[in-house]
Amino acid sequence: MRMHILACARSWIGTRYQHLGRRKRTSDSLGAVDCGGLILGVGHELGFLDTFIDDYSKFPNEEWVKEMCSDFLDSLRFSEMLPGDILLLKWGRSAAHLGILGCYQGNYTLIHAHAQSRSVVEQRLEEEWKERIVGSYRYRTHLYDVSV
Repeated sequence: MRMHILACARSWIGTRYQHLGRRKRTSDSLGAVDCGGLILGVGHELGFLDTFIDDYSKFPNEEWVKEMCSDFLDSLRFSEMLPGDILLLKWGRSAAHLGILGCYQGNYTLIHAHAQSRSVVEQRLEEEWKERIVGSYRYRTHLYDVSV
């Protein structure tokens, strides 16, 4: 299942960044997504989520982000994190950025809608990103038939 999550997340790479965007890039469109939309889009595409949240500010309150994650995802200890899990990271002064933990050639990566890159990217999980991790979550795949 982790490979499905990573493959799906990577299929969003190149989708342009836009706050509250919810459309994946296609051959006809650049799409548009933000970091929360990526998590929701991957979960929706794989059948793990059946809701979309699209009414938050560009810099949402940290407690609200944690509450939303807890409502739809399973919380993890850092020691339990595996590729395909979701990371909550500090962005500025508050934890308001989400990404998916990946792995490429034995190195951890971060798949996320990165405003500075203006698109969904996968980049090595460097120390500066590791230091920003304040929470980790997992899709509730056990609630769905994921045998397909």
